[in-house]
Amino acid sequence: MLGRGKPPVIGTVNVLGSIEAIELACHAGFDFVLVDWQHGSFDRNLMREAVRAIDAAGCIAMARPPAAVGVDLGSIEWLLDMGYRALLMPMVNTADEARAIVEAAYYAPCGKRSVASCRANIHYGKEYRQTINNELVVLAMIETVQAVQNAEQIAAIKGITGCFIGGGDLGVDMAGIDGEFDSKEFEQAIERVRQVTVAAGKVPAIAMNDPGGVRRRIEQGFELLTYATDLRFMNGALNHAHDEVRPV
Repeated sequence: MLGRGKPPVIGTVNVLGSIEAIELACHAGFDFVLVDWQHGSFDRNLMREAVRAIDAAGCIAMARPPAAVGVDLGSIEWLLDMGYRALLMPMVNTADEARAIVEAAYYAPCGKRSVASCRANIHYGKEYRQTINNELVVLAMIETVQAVQNAEQIAAIKGITGCFIGGGDLGVDMAGIDGEFDSKEFEQAIERVRQVTVAAGKVPAIAMNDPGGVRRRIEQGFELLTYATDLRFMNGALNHAHDEVRPV
């Protein structure tokens, strides 16, 4: 799915907890679907069913686990055992946190992931344990001023595939609860993270909510992007439908 010099990959985010919405996203042609366990209405059963639905549709499943104080390591192994092959890890602020994520996500000798029979073995076959370390995608979310300052060290950790800028939380951390998403300082922070990520040979990634923003970030050099959420798409479509039928 990813690699320096390859065309940008574009996915969308599912938060509603609907398997049907996930299937619609897959069949719309996105490169991957991010199942959001952090902010979405998913429980463990739905997270398991979501990856099955995405696999069946021939798309790539990415999961974002819940965020704790620091990084939630406990959910990494379970998500991988269920068959997710890409993880978006929220609130990674230091190189030590990134290193801990890598240890939890990879089998030895790259990490310390426990070996056991699981759904991933069933779905991907007997070669899964021999191949997953080379195929796994682990993105570290850069969402705070501290993370921006440490982005070079985070990107340098072996096993981190790339750095993903979470602009919402970053804007809030830089400017307060309302955020500032068009300030010079905000754009400088984004560009700094992109540059150090590329310099480390890793994939720069970012979340956007509008088509123009996606195109602009691709031109800037971002190689993986998420575009909006099922909630945002549904809200926009419903409002448009209402405006079409409501008498003036």
